[in-house]
Amino acid sequence: MCLPLSEIKDIILLVVDIFSKVTKFGPTKTTTTIAETTTLFFNMWVKHHGMPKVIVSDRDAKFALEFWTFLMKKAKTKL
Repeated sequence: MCLPLSEIKDIILLVVDIFSKVTKFGPTKTTTTIAETTTLFFNMWVKHHGMPKVIVSDRDAKFALEFWTFLMKKAKTKL
């Protein structure tokens, strides 16, 4: 499947719940920061399904750590 060309959004953030198989797709761009990715995840997943207990990512450990840090700030939770 090819995405339509756009200067604004050029990739899709895919979030899958491995137990229920619920999937969410969020349009984004390749230059998105971790903070922007966290905000997108929060708006498309956490608001509807709640905070995840585990996050599995194909990124490195540094990304996962920073993602959790931003997610906790977004949820107003102290680590």
